[in-house]
This record gives sequence, C-alpha cells and structure tokens, in this order.
Amino acid sequence: MIKAFRQFSPNARSKLTHGSKTSILWIVLLQARRFTLGKMAGHDACLAEFSEMVRDIMAKNCANISHVEVPTELLHPTVKRNRGLDTSVESSGRAPTDPGEPEQKKQKGSMEHPYSTELAEFFKGSLRDAGNPKLGAIAIYCGITKEQLLPDFAKQDCRQFLVMGTCMFGKGCKFHHRTANKTQIETIKDKFKRFKTDPLGMKGEKK
Repeated sequence: MIKAFRQFSPNARSKLTHGSKTSILWIVLLQARRFTLGKMAGHDACLAEFSEMVRDIMAKNCANISHVEVPTELLHPTVKRNRGLDTSVESSGRAPTDPGEPEQKKQKGSMEHPYSTELAEFFKGSLRDAGNPKLGAIAIYCGITKEQLLPDFAKQDCRQFLVMGTCMFGKGCKFHHRTANKTQIETIKDKFKRFKTDPLGMKGEKK
C-alpha cells in the first residue's frame, strides 16, 4: 500500500479527499486490530475491505474508497467543532462578546495586559548595551534587590513582566501580567537611573 502511494504524483495526492483519507486510516486500523488478534496467516488474514482498498490505491482510484463504519464525527469534524462552540456559550451562561468591545472588558480578569511603552523605551538602549541582563542583576547593580524595587508590589502580579516586559512562562504564568502604573514607572526609572546612564558598567566597561 505504501509503495502504491509513492507512485502518486503531487497532483494526485492533492486530490485525495478528507473522506477518502479518513476511510483509508479507518480500514488500516481495522486490519491492524485483526493482526493483533493473531490472525496474520491464511486466506482470511486480510479483511475484504483492506484488500479492496489496496487494489483501489494501486489503480489510483481512491475516490471510491469509503467505509460505512467510519464515525460521522471523523468524516465531518467541523460540524462537531461548531456545535462545541455553540454549547460552550450556553454552558457558560454568557452571550458572545461584542467585537467592538475593548479587549480588557471582554476578558475581565485576564492575566494578559500590554507592557508599558514608557518602560520599553526606558530600557531599550540600555538592555542592548548591557547584554540583556536579568532583572535581579540590574537591581543589584543599582544597589537594591528586585524586591526593594517596588516594595508595595502586589503578590499576585508578575514582577518580571511588569518591569521588563518579558516572562519565561508566557501565558502559562501563574501570576498576573499587568501594565505598570504611572507611580510604578517613575519609581523604576528613578531606582534604575544608574543602569540607564551607565549600562556598560554592568560589563565592567566604561561608558
């Protein structure tokens, strides 16, 4: 069967329908189950549908390959997905969100918020010149710890994202990715003033 498929041109392969490919895989599954039962010899080793399928593939007549036992949800997966989307709205008890609503309103309580553009501009050149050091290293260079940078920092927020705009856990982070407010931005800029004015000092180089 594999050798027969290798004889197909790219154009022929592109014409294989979803139904044909699903039926082929289903018949292969049925045949594999038969082999696992130890029925691998004799005139009835191969199922009739398997033998017929192989002949059709060799004749490049895949349009006729089908099997009535193939589950409907495998032949029409999009129907199931659409139905799932509809029921999810019903089960949640909420109506679909309006595309015109602000993102934060649509995702109330979301952990994802944009990084401060002001902080992005503040760190832009300095991070590059210093070799992209970590938050803890920058804090130590400026004579503080990262915890002392924002003493009133909320425990449920991600410090790394709020200050640096990056997080190794991404959307999987257990903390909230929030945007720094004006007070926090000014505090960060003030306490990291040394890093901003002399980023090369972190590498032992003179500005």
